[in-house]
Amino acid sequence: SYEVSADAIPSPLGGLSGDPAKGRAIIVDRQKGLCLLCHAGPFPEQRFQGNIAPSLAGAGSRLTEGELRLRMVDSTRINPQSVMPS
Repeated sequence: SYEVSADAIPSPLGGLSGDPAKGRAIIVDRQKGLCLLCHAGPFPEQRFQGNIAPSLAGAGSRLTEGELRLRMVDSTRINPQSVMPS
């Protein structure tokens, strides 16, 4: 269960804060995250990154933690046409 405020989920899910290193590991692991099928980003060790979704480069500078949370949990609340899975 989570609460959406404006375009964000302000509180950490399950009371847990994020871990950037673990998040990066999921993004670059094509068996876990599948993020790079659609997104590209600053992951030089990964070839064949996607180009149909926004770049992940600088996402942490452009968006708050809460905004990132909502995009991961339910991107259709931001863009009803989104095909990104939750």
